[in-house]
Amino acid sequence: MSAIIAKSSGEGDFILAPEGTHVAVCIGVVDLGSHRSEYMGKPRTRRLVRVTWELPDEMLTGDGGEARPMMVGKLYTLSLGEKAVLRHDLESWRGRAFTPAELDGFDIAKLAGVACLVTIVHEKKGDKNYANIKNVTKIPKGTPTPKTPFNEPLIYSITDGRGEKFKNLPEWLQKKLSECVEWNSQPTEPEGRIPCDEPPQGDGAPF
Repeated sequence: MSAIIAKSSGEGDFILAPEGTHVAVCIGVVDLGSHRSEYMGKPRTRRLVRVTWELPDEMLTGDGGEARPMMVGKLYTLSLGEKAVLRHDLESWRGRAFTPAELDGFDIAKLAGVACLVTIVHEKKGDKNYANIKNVTKIPKGTPTPKTPFNEPLIYSITDGRGEKFKNLPEWLQKKLSECVEWNSQPTEPEGRIPCDEPPQGDGAPF
């Protein structure tokens, strides 16, 4: 399995997932590579990752008549820095803070198949409405969760290139990947994961 390491240092009509707090299962961790942008007038480059969840209690029936869970996702900067949103959400999901050893490198591919609670709010940007994830938290003890997700989890690292995993991604994610610095500059050895030590066992953290 590919590892995607965090360190301290589609368009169209669709039905929005309902607002509120939902049981969710992670079914996708996609490394989108590094992307250039501007912040407060200054150029910056950020390594991005998208995490996707399915909502087993919110089902939709497709054209073929099969019921499938709704899906939601969130884009993160691949960082476990003190102010990083990814770190905040993962610590809330785990129910405990990262250890110093884990902050040196943590493999977020471990998220695949793990359940949590996500809180969704609807927000409008321009003429479009979005179902945005505001909070990710640990599942309370005793809360029923699926033993296996409906969708097979997909882990994609930038080092996987344009092979079969890339072809299985939605077109809009393929387009985003095709714009990354790693594929549009001199060859480098991109990071494939957030380096990690195994977390202590038996503390009840989901990963």
